[in-house]
Amino acid sequence: MYEPARLCFILDNFDVLEKWKGMIDCMEPWMGRTAAVVDLGMLKNNLAEIRKKLKPGVELMAVLKGDGYRHGAEGLYPTLKACGVTNYAVALWSEGVALREHGATEPILVLGDTRDYDLDEAVRYNLDFPVFSVEYAKTVAEAAKRQGRKQNIQIKLDTGMSRIGFPDNDETLEAIKEISQMESLNMTGIFTHFARADEYDHKSAGKQLDRFLRMTEKLKEMGITFPKYHVANSPAILLMPDSQLDMVRAGDILYGLNPIDEEGFKKENFKEILSWYTYVVMVKEVPTGTEVGYGGTFVTKRPTKIATTARMLLHKLSLNLQRILFRDKHDHIFPLILHCPTYNVLVNIF
Repeated sequence: MYEPARLCFILDNFDVLEKWKGMIDCMEPWMGRTAAVVDLGMLKNNLAEIRKKLKPGVELMAVLKGDGYRHGAEGLYPTLKACGVTNYAVALWSEGVALREHGATEPILVLGDTRDYDLDEAVRYNLDFPVFSVEYAKTVAEAAKRQGRKQNIQIKLDTGMSRIGFPDNDETLEAIKEISQMESLNMTGIFTHFARADEYDHKSAGKQLDRFLRMTEKLKEMGITFPKYHVANSPAILLMPDSQLDMVRAGDILYGLNPIDEEGFKKENFKEILSWYTYVVMVKEVPTGTEVGYGGTFVTKRPTKIATTARMLLHKLSLNLQRILFRDKHDHIFPLILHCPTYNVLVNIF
């Protein structure tokens, strides 16, 4: 059992649940009100599906930002490592530290910025920081020098997302040249991020890829090269094989989440690795016109049977509630009516 911030069972095979009938029929007291179940067998399946799409020699980076998309990054890491994943990405330096403290020795790229006052501590953990300005590079270099270290960095180019990153112009070329000469820094990669890789015509993402390749080619002409070049995110892994370069960054599809259109994703063999189990607190029948929940936001249009289910005590569910369907142990599926903070979810069971 692994517990990041909520009850979460990490299973090697989902069939193990058959041994735990009581978890569904009657939640045991030590389990709390609900259980989130992460199936590591499905995680292995998704890794295999991703690798089927990669060209020979292309590396896979597992994106574990946001506590592994709220699946529990430290609990997923041993399986990812055992399956040969050798590169990781997180959003914050503190997430990288958490992985280090759980035994991760592989390269970990921090996708977001690290504040100046955190750098002296952050450089101690052998993380790769994104660099997107000369000023920030100098700040990182100074922190590394104070700690007697050489800090790994990756250059972030903004080719169309309009978030952090160097613009694709001649001034950037000179800036990167200056950064490459900073003694306390070691450039381990260069990357950008697609804004619209989920679109089938590739017009937008194709332009971003061209900008990235043009900039990196100019840098090569200046004698500036990098160990790794990477741009492909989850939708690009599925739709843009020419964008794979040295490495791809797998986020959504690692967890079985859909990064493209519904019909296109149905053709793939990715499996959601997270399931949520709870129990029914009460069932009641109500007549037509009954208001349900705070503010009467749901009104029954016919005589309706409603089940109130338990859930974890959270301010909100980190799920798209509009897409939730509830499945019972007999594989009957029921629609969600509404979520009632902070204890219950109501389900229409006809």
